[in-house]
Amino acid sequence: MSINPRKKKKAANLFEEPVMVFLGKVCDMLFTNIFWLICCLPVFTIGVSTSAMYYVSLKMARNDAIHSFKDFFIGFKLTFKRAALSMLFVIPLVLISYLDISFIKGNGLGLPVYALVVFAIPVLLVLMFVSILFPLYAFYQDNIRTTIRNAFYLIVRHPLTMLLVLVINLIPIIMLFWFFETFLEWIIVWTFLGFGLLAYINSKLLLRIFHKDLRESDYPYIEPDTLY
Repeated sequence: MSINPRKKKKAANLFEEPVMVFLGKVCDMLFTNIFWLICCLPVFTIGVSTSAMYYVSLKMARNDAIHSFKDFFIGFKLTFKRAALSMLFVIPLVLISYLDISFIKGNGLGLPVYALVVFAIPVLLVLMFVSILFPLYAFYQDNIRTTIRNAFYLIVRHPLTMLLVLVINLIPIIMLFWFFETFLEWIIVWTFLGFGLLAYINSKLLLRIFHKDLRESDYPYIEPDTLY
């Protein structure tokens, strides 16, 4: 009995089917999410872990062939020194921003709205800067000074995109502090998928402005015959 060649070809390309590609990306996000959480446990490695997560998600966003475990720890190694050193100024910046937000929220001095906006703008810039810093480490091998310059350049050039990236990053924080019960209801999602999914969405947004205003990644691009 002869085999239908069309059916044979379809079976051979099973992993190129849209459903399988989608499931493959979900699995990669899941594993990346778990690796990120585990590597964040020492606290001082949060920046490195975030860079490693973006190393994977940016490759996913450009449809590069990846192996989530291998690529995560390649990204961890490639960005370790820069991302770890950056935490020395990122943590103070975040703490100052938190105090600034607390001041704005309390408004103990009874300042008018326009004055509060003046205090809010630096906080917004700092949070956007932190949101873009670690993805830049994950995509380019630039030193810290160049990366900081590029971060502010992109914030000025693409404020709406950077604001959207920041809003996406703030989703779990807003849920944690203002919708705690809802956050607990979704804790399994956050534990196994949520952060990896947000990084992937941000990577789709960031990839366009990286290519438009900077350059292609310094890290090698693998042209896949199949995605998985």
